[in-house]
Amino acid sequence: MGVLVAVLVILALDVVEPESAGRATIAALALVFLGGFITQLLGTTPAGRDPGALAFTAVTSVILIAGATYVAIGPTVGRFWAVVMLVAWFIASVAVFRLDAATITPGQSVGGLAGPLLRATGVVVAVVALFDLAASVATRLTSSSAAARAVARQARRMAYLDELTGIPNRRAAREALPEVIRSGGGSVVLIDLDHFKQVNDTYGHEEGDRILRAAAQMLGAGLRDEDLVARWGGEEFLLILPDTPPEGAAIVAERCRAALRTIEAPVSVTASFGIAPLTTLADVDLSLARADDALYDAKDAGRDRVVIRGAPETA
Repeated sequence: MGVLVAVLVILALDVVEPESAGRATIAALALVFLGGFITQLLGTTPAGRDPGALAFTAVTSVILIAGATYVAIGPTVGRFWAVVMLVAWFIASVAVFRLDAATITPGQSVGGLAGPLLRATGVVVAVVALFDLAASVATRLTSSSAAARAVARQARRMAYLDELTGIPNRRAAREALPEVIRSGGGSVVLIDLDHFKQVNDTYGHEEGDRILRAAAQMLGAGLRDEDLVARWGGEEFLLILPDTPPEGAAIVAERCRAALRTIEAPVSVTASFGIAPLTTLADVDLSLARADDALYDAKDAGRDRVVIRGAPETA
């Protein structure tokens, strides 16, 4: 009890690290148990000494100390303490056994100490082996569980990322839209790279993929942390701009339009932009449809421009 109180005081004063305090506690408890065992050995006469009780103390002490160490620190230190305590008990037992043998008179019994202690040693070795097995299984289960969680996290992350550009995909954007509306609304900007099919047909899909990756990078540059750029599909992208009215979204779109022109490519990279406000949850699809209409208005007007469609009319 005194050892535990001292450890609690040390932890409360933040004098040492918790792990060091744990090791010190286990060491102190081991010394206490060992001291009790030696006291049992030396405090009685050979005739009054109970080999079974001594063996029980040895087994109990090793199981408690080694088990606590396995759980608190790990198998390596647990095995260390088990071996240290067994060796100490063995040395003490042999010493007392020899002392008893030297002091008894002919016809007296040594007390049968060796047999129970050897059996106790065998029990402790078996228990430590079980501790090792349990620790090994726990480690494998923990590793497998951690690996499974990591795989699941990676799979979930990949499910929401576009494989080509590395930015959020259509699914991620669709799931983000209701949250933006619940937090106050904003605007969506639908973007379509102009004449992109001709790029693929003339320069190949590898060049087209490179341009898509560059466009994703340009569109994401300069956005706020709360903004989102996603690949909507093919050569289309979607900007989600929370707390931004369509007029503010148009400023962002114009900046993106200028940035796309700086992409190094065999042809000038331009895009058409359609903007619509996000209003209510019931109108998410309608807002996207209006952004799409604005995008086609931009294309019909000659491409490479920004067009805004207002909020849906209410009845």
